[in-house]
Amino acid sequence: MQNRIEELARKARALATTKDAFEEYDVYFDAEKFEQVFSELLIKECINIVNHVVCDEREVRCIDDVINEHFGIKE
Repeated sequence: MQNRIEELARKARALATTKDAFEEYDVYFDAEKFEQVFSELLIKECINIVNHVVCDEREVRCIDDVINEHFGIKE
C-alpha cells in the first residue's frame, strides 16, 4: 500500500474503533464500519482528484493515470 492509502486506512480504522465508556481498556473494532468508511474515503479522494484534473480531448488516459500517480500505483 502507498502512503496516502495507508493514511486513509488509519483514518477509517480510527473511525471504526470505539472505546467502552465504562471500561477503560475495552476497545471495539467494527470491521463492517471500517469497510464502509474506508470505501467512502477512497471514493471521495478519487472524486477530489478528478475535480482538479484538466484534460484535453486528446489525453484519453489522463484520469486513470492521475489517480494511479496520486496513490503511487504502478501498472
